[in-house]
Amino acid sequence: MEIRQVSHYNLFEKIGEGVSGVVYKAWDNAQQKPAAVKILRESSSRESLQNRLTAAKALVHQTHPNLVGIYQVGEADGSWYVASELIDGVTLREVILNRRQSNHDFLDLACQIAEGLKSLHAMKLAHGNLKPTNIMIDGEGGVKLLDAGLSIFTGFQHNPDFVAPYEAYHYLSPEQLQGKPSSPESDMFSTGTVFYQFLSGELPFSGINESALCDSILSETPDFTGLRKKDIQGDVILVLEKLLAKDPGDRLGSSGELLITLKAIASFHEDHERPQASTGGKHSPRQYLSLSILFVLLIVLWYVVTTMKH
Repeated sequence: MEIRQVSHYNLFEKIGEGVSGVVYKAWDNAQQKPAAVKILRESSSRESLQNRLTAAKALVHQTHPNLVGIYQVGEADGSWYVASELIDGVTLREVILNRRQSNHDFLDLACQIAEGLKSLHAMKLAHGNLKPTNIMIDGEGGVKLLDAGLSIFTGFQHNPDFVAPYEAYHYLSPEQLQGKPSSPESDMFSTGTVFYQFLSGELPFSGINESALCDSILSETPDFTGLRKKDIQGDVILVLEKLLAKDPGDRLGSSGELLITLKAIASFHEDHERPQASTGGKHSPRQYLSLSILFVLLIVLWYVVTTMKH
């Protein structure tokens, strides 16, 4: 086994590779513990690289249960690297392919993703490249977001030498495809794409090539028929519709709003899954959907009003 030395890290084996860089399993000689070290690829511009490094440095030593811990950002042998905690688990992509999660698990997972995004956005950072391979789930069901702030998709359309894999385009927002910077609003769109894929096993937008796929993301409305046939609750579909709105102003206002809404849905479903009293009877599906949507909208309205007061 060939061991590569980067700063005080011993790199043992490649465990991942994407458009933003190559990830190695490593050993931190200074702290005497395992780590993951990502060697960053050159991006479309020096400015883009600096923005990525600034975001990564802002996360050093920040602790949140739903964000991977960043240990160090440095330069060695002419390349920049990001050293982080090594997660023992599987990616959300593996979970989707194996279909190991139930709809109830979806709400727990979705809340944890929203928690991680809320923490990021509170630091004025956007993830920029949220997709199933950047979401890890450990053995206890804990969710960790990877690669926060390391997206290289800002301004990539203007670089003829930049080649992104076809899969990467599926999770970009319309405004990112139009060359605008990543933002909390673009993260909301990417989150909607991830949620849709988790629930349906399919992507909301498609195309035979990058151009056709981009046209689909920019102009087509996702088909929610398949989700309804899978008995996905109407309130969850309503959230997806808001996340996948083309105009950022039409989406859920923030990751905090998303989190409150998801928690409200989870609580509402939990209450209605309890046995009904003998005199109460059950709601019809139409009544259930109407009550659920009304409840979520009231929660969102409350959040917007209280936010405006501050």
